[in-house]
Amino acid sequence: MTTQTLDFEAAVTSDSPEAGVIRDARRHRLRERAAASLLVFALMAAGLFLFIGGSAGQPARASSSRPRWLAGAPLRKPTHLRLIVWGNTPRVSIVDVDSGRVSLVRGLGLPHRYSLSGPMIESLTPSPGGVLAAVWRQSCGHCYTLTGFRIGADGLLARRTSSVTIGRHQQSTQAIGSIPGVWVLSRPLSGRCTLKLMPGSRAGVAAPCGTLDADTAAGLVIQRGGEVRLVDPWTGRVRERIAIGDGGQFDFLGHDMALIGGSSDLLTLVNLSTGARTHLRWPSTFQFGYYVIPDPHAPLVAINFGNPADPGPRQASDLWLLNPRTGKFTHVPGYPIFEDLKFSSVAWTPDGRLIVAAQGQGHTALALYRPGSAQLQVGRVPRLRRSFKKRVMTT
Repeated sequence: MTTQTLDFEAAVTSDSPEAGVIRDARRHRLRERAAASLLVFALMAAGLFLFIGGSAGQPARASSSRPRWLAGAPLRKPTHLRLIVWGNTPRVSIVDVDSGRVSLVRGLGLPHRYSLSGPMIESLTPSPGGVLAAVWRQSCGHCYTLTGFRIGADGLLARRTSSVTIGRHQQSTQAIGSIPGVWVLSRPLSGRCTLKLMPGSRAGVAAPCGTLDADTAAGLVIQRGGEVRLVDPWTGRVRERIAIGDGGQFDFLGHDMALIGGSSDLLTLVNLSTGARTHLRWPSTFQFGYYVIPDPHAPLVAINFGNPADPGPRQASDLWLLNPRTGKFTHVPGYPIFEDLKFSSVAWTPDGRLIVAAQGQGHTALALYRPGSAQLQVGRVPRLRRSFKKRVMTT
């Protein structure tokens, strides 16, 4: 789904009762300090479905060029794209790339200004026929409430679907697909952990304790120490146990594939069906961290490597495409680039194009890239409000 902002905060790996609350509190404090994180999800006009072939492999580290500002050929229109953006204020807007028209999503109950206690957007997740939005607010000293909304394809009005309060000894993660609500992992002061879909009528099931991460097609990700467990959320049964090492990063790529990254100059591709592992050389000269953006409609995975100060005070990112079937990396042309990492984002469109929103030099550039093309198409995101100087959407 959702695109993701580049978040280098260390993950909480403790399985203590407070682990989930600590993790969520840190994430929300980070969002408040940043004041905004550009989140982009591309919606295509009906009837546009294109087949995307695989990209040719390129040797790792083939490009050692220094970063520059995002550049390429002029963006060709029509793009048939609408972007859901959030960050300048807690509110969510839709930007029509072709017309430049900006529309506010109504019905989410979000204020004009950020507050530490919320409400604010927790997540935006693609779902059939639109987007699922989760709105976070602190509802007591040691709890918070997540309210779910569905934003339809027209994007004009959000419809409330659920509301769940998460307590001190609980963790939550958004359910995927068309399932409304969140999975909640509860650990009492004594006894076993339980897993339950909330709201929901089904009773909770016994499940492994640990740090609850994302819901994926392979199962819920629960991490404890240097091991990831993929858990069937309806039964609590452990489907897979995957060693990732202390401080390791686990990302589900789709199609029964996952990627493991650690402190070494190495990435490991894991076939969850067979258990086979393929070691991949780290492709970028940037070593600080990365996040993955799988294409839900194709095997390609975009991997965005970040450098928080390269060179000097400037931040930069490096974008590569990985084909998990072959283990081949391809460098996206025009990269590495300078950008403000916390205010920039990457996503896939349903027809297989890669979309980049990169803030820098006082505006946000918008780039489209079709795998296999020789260059990016670059334009700008329309202005949302004139008063938002140094904010993500300012031109």
